[in-house]
Amino acid sequence: MSGEDPVTSFLNVDLDIRGNARDVADFLNSLDSSVVVLNGPGQEVSLELAKDHSTLEEAVLGLVEFVSALQPERKDIWDRLDFRRLNVGIQAACKPHAALFAISAKALEMAAALRFEILFTVYAPVKT
Repeated sequence: MSGEDPVTSFLNVDLDIRGNARDVADFLNSLDSSVVVLNGPGQEVSLELAKDHSTLEEAVLGLVEFVSALQPERKDIWDRLDFRRLNVGIQAACKPHAALFAISAKALEMAAALRFEILFTVYAPVKT
């Protein structure tokens, strides 16, 4: 950073899933290099897309696209999961006074059709 004060910013969207440990393991075994496993294995796992997205909208649509493209046997596992959560990460700072991060109605409809929940994780400002 160039000495400027940090600003509140969008970080990423993680895909958090929970289900039967065998189902989760089978789901993870089917993933390709477009997805990174952040933690696991077990009954609860967090994933993210390997490609960075600069906006919340792009990240949500990328995860919707990923899930929509699942093969039928993986889609069956998806349908059995206890939850499928989009975990939106926001890094808080003192500037600006207000920061807006939008998800369009179209993206919300697509996420809802895949039974996503949406959770926001806001990280406290980093002391400098």
